[in-house]
Amino acid sequence: MAKYTGPEFEHCNRCSEPASEYVRFHGSGEEEALCYSHWHPIRRTCKVIHWINRYGRFMYAPGATTGPFRIKHP
Repeated sequence: MAKYTGPEFEHCNRCSEPASEYVRFHGSGEEEALCYSHWHPIRRTCKVIHWINRYGRFMYAPGATTGPFRIKHP
């Protein structure tokens, strides 16, 4: 399997919780990694570009679920 070479998101951009969505905001085009509690209230103002797994990597990306992992969430 391919080695993961994409970005890693250890935490939400707005708090210290693990990130779970990578979104692009309508209008401004800004992109952020957000946890569920920050994404859910504003879900209609942004588009989810990628889901983020518990290791901080994009889900379904080649090599995203293979180790060794640098980021570990409880």
